[in-house]
Amino acid sequence: MLTDPELPFWPIASISAFCRREDVLFLSDSTWYKYAKFLGVNRPKSNSRRKKTKKGIRATAPNQKWHADVSVFKIYNVKHYIYLVADNFSRRILSWKVSDKLIASIRVQTIREAYQNASLMESELNVDLIVDGGSENNNSVMDDFIEDSKINIHKLVALRDIHFSNSLVEAHFSLIKYNYMYRMKINSLSDLI
Repeated sequence: MLTDPELPFWPIASISAFCRREDVLFLSDSTWYKYAKFLGVNRPKSNSRRKKTKKGIRATAPNQKWHADVSVFKIYNVKHYIYLVADNFSRRILSWKVSDKLIASIRVQTIREAYQNASLMESELNVDLIVDGGSENNNSVMDDFIEDSKINIHKLVALRDIHFSNSLVEAHFSLIKYNYMYRMKINSLSDLI
């Protein structure tokens, strides 16, 4: 039955159930697996039709690539915004703010803070900042900050300038919310902070 050309892609558990149902052979699944291994019968494996996922963006050292995003957290149907800047290499949160407003000045503040802290450890920074297409990231305030200040940051918009999403920082939000925030009683902005 294990080498039957009529059943090439059946799992061993299915062959076992078929044999019991048809009164061919009464063996448990574990016995089938044991004898398949003992007899050296290798069942052919089907080729997966699922495309292999590409490796995402990977930095080779800290402060090469940063990810920035904003997430919404509601308290009694009032929206509050959590701003994060995370390092790609270390996965560390470099800067964060919580506000009841979604504005560019807070986004710029978090990036400036992350850059100042990183420049204490490295004299020359050359950072690729990966953001999504949100209005807090793509506006004149943000563009002026990057162009006018003496910082070496290159803004890249996910899925527009690069072929990858901003999933690293979104994973941070998922962990923070589901493993901590949703389990706590958060009744105000100060509780959230």
